[in-house]
Amino acid sequence: VTVDTNGYLGIGDENPSYPIDVGIANGAHVTTGGVWTNGSSKEFKENIKNLTTEEAMKALDGLKPVKYNYKLEKEEEYVGFIAEEVPELVAMKNRKYLSPMDLAAVLTKVVQEQQKTIAELKEKVAALEKKSH
Repeated sequence: VTVDTNGYLGIGDENPSYPIDVGIANGAHVTTGGVWTNGSSKEFKENIKNLTTEEAMKALDGLKPVKYNYKLEKEEEYVGFIAEEVPELVAMKNRKYLSPMDLAAVLTKVVQEQQKTIAELKEKVAALEKKSH
């Protein structure tokens, strides 16, 4: 662990470039604006496979959005998911935390599939309208 002269905290990184930087391990950091940023480069990943539509649809079907407040922050209401209740595809090993990017990937795949379906249906409707005129 390193704290440089700017007050930047490096975890596994002797020369942090951000206020909190774990760059060498996985590229994750907190920007100077306070935004948590996940490392997403191929440099940090292995065993990369496409998410199938079937996997994404099954995970989406298993998500149960809830409203809640944290026990130590009773006045602020949030929306989200309960880590212990999410489908295996988006669950973390310990079932206590969630990665927003995992949920975004599932939603993106489902929306992409829906867009394909919408385009196909538009073509069919146009063909039917053309036939009836």
